[in-house]
Amino acid sequence: MLGLAWTHSIPPFVTRSTILRRTQVSTRRASITCAAGGLLEDARFAVRVSSEAKGLGLFANVWIDEDVYLFDYSGEVVSESEYDGSSAYAVGVEDAAGCSFVVDAADATVSSVARYMNHAASGAAECNCVLTEQGALADDMAASGLPRLLMYTTRVIEAGSELCWDYGEPYWQEGAHL
Repeated sequence: MLGLAWTHSIPPFVTRSTILRRTQVSTRRASITCAAGGLLEDARFAVRVSSEAKGLGLFANVWIDEDVYLFDYSGEVVSESEYDGSSAYAVGVEDAAGCSFVVDAADATVSSVARYMNHAASGAAECNCVLTEQGALADDMAASGLPRLLMYTTRVIEAGSELCWDYGEPYWQEGAHL
């Protein structure tokens, strides 16, 4: 399956109590036009050119503390069997019954700003976020019934810094054809 392999253990800071605490972080909302031409509704972030090799990226407009919930990774949800393998924005996830699905953030109109985050290898200085799966409790599930895919900071992010996460080895193995 294309996308994140759940090789990352859920960090100890991702618990029910910390999710409730972290989701109360101020999320001042304002509609601003991003460089891609769509609407970016969270003024904490900006979408702009990262580099010629990477294209667009997601940047922090404000200082963001370590271990802070940023947003969910969201998009079109399809079963793994229906997924055609053509998207560079696909992340794999399983429901409580063990059925595999793909969250495809290729369509900016139904996806979160997480779609603009570029890759940085885990442990690299540029890797400052992690995607985790949260779905042990019913109210932690996304509207689709799947576990939520949550993006957290792994260290302090200064204003102006690009937000990056490790896509995982399966992305590079299976996504080489894209």
